[in-house]
Amino acid sequence: MDPNVEVDHITGAPLRVSVDDKWFTIIKAVHISPVLCSRGTRVYVVQDKDGQYHMLKDSWVLLSHAEDNSEIERLQLISENDLSPDSIKAIRSYLLRPRFIAGDESVADTNTPRHNGTWIQAFPRVRRRTVHGPIGDPITSYRSRVECLQAFIDIVDAIIFFDGDCILLHGDISISNIVIVRFLPHIILAAMTCKGGLEEALQYMSLIASLRNPSASHKAPRMDLESFFDVPSGGAVIDFDYSRTRGSVSTDVSGTVPYMSIELAINMSGQKVPFEHRMDHDIESLLHVFLHIVRFTSGPQGDPSKDILVTLNEIRISQWHHETLVANVPHVKSLDILRLREIHEMESVLPDYWRPLAPNVIRLIDIVYPRASIPLRTGKNVASLFKRELMDTLAKCRKLEDTVHRYGTSMPYQTRFPLKKRKVVQDDSDEESQSESEPVVPVKAKRSKAKRGKTAKR
Repeated sequence: MDPNVEVDHITGAPLRVSVDDKWFTIIKAVHISPVLCSRGTRVYVVQDKDGQYHMLKDSWVLLSHAEDNSEIERLQLISENDLSPDSIKAIRSYLLRPRFIAGDESVADTNTPRHNGTWIQAFPRVRRRTVHGPIGDPITSYRSRVECLQAFIDIVDAIIFFDGDCILLHGDISISNIVIVRFLPHIILAAMTCKGGLEEALQYMSLIASLRNPSASHKAPRMDLESFFDVPSGGAVIDFDYSRTRGSVSTDVSGTVPYMSIELAINMSGQKVPFEHRMDHDIESLLHVFLHIVRFTSGPQGDPSKDILVTLNEIRISQWHHETLVANVPHVKSLDILRLREIHEMESVLPDYWRPLAPNVIRLIDIVYPRASIPLRTGKNVASLFKRELMDTLAKCRKLEDTVHRYGTSMPYQTRFPLKKRKVVQDDSDEESQSESEPVVPVKAKRSKAKRGKTAKR
């Protein structure tokens, strides 16, 4: 029995967890790993003694990895870089940046119950718990094009902040490691530097409003974020297990295979020569996430069964997830992306919701990959150009007709071609053969876990 966890003696469910000698009440389970192998990660929404809400991450990390990489130290480093709230942009960045609350580096280990591996051969692991913020929703829960684009712009700002102020690279940008943070009252309260309650937070928000409109009176501040930000939500980065110091050279490659930099993936599957992971590689991974969003989601009101179609020959981007030989993924990515640089090719794979942005998506590709070659190579110093194009795309989205949903719901996300193919009935009077009239098979709208292909981490 773990002495740091209080459980319900009837259901066995955890009720409270002690991290760094601080007790946190478990409010809701966000993610429970369905497998017994690997890290067995569990994520919860928790509440501290002051009533503020945070995220609790509980995972078993390889001992060989934990000795050189501490997510706790990375989060502390980011939290120590103060942002002066002298502008709306600085306040926005403050609300979205990772925030360290508490952490235990080694709660338990596998060597003790395994008697140091004398009777079983397995890689030793240590159990790590971290409490951090902010609380976010999946990136696929965007409520409009504008909210989605603003989230990606914020994430580029975060990557630049990590590189410039923290001398840090994330190392694992993926669709599961970026979230949308809604500026709700409890999210604001948890980010406040003051340790008071609602009154102090309201005064702080009154200061924010005065920065926007100094001449207005804000004696009665309201919890209405629409008056503070053009978009009352933003993008944030989570999971710093595989972050590294900028400029470090190593043979160890990190990342989630479908979103991993092409150069890093080649090095991973090759001779593993010493390689420098640059900020440009994190931007490249962000591009791959954006390609997945515009390829496999159809907007808050879209119908994936009708809007997202794949044919027997159309497996672009989805093959990045399901290629059995990881060594082939870099070449598959290069071929897919080169084909998608053509406007008619890009428009053919985008659902109606994202099709108007096809030229902008192509320009993002051209920024990250300035030279057309096989395999593709990441450009240098692409972050500023990438952000500028995202901002131009956001301006374009504001002019498009779009119904903004009040609440964000997780979008169905499916990349795999259905195993059961639709049967084609041939009519004698039909002059077209099956090869000339290929059936189109819709992707079933069912929830699936976005975090796949962690081959590089095992």
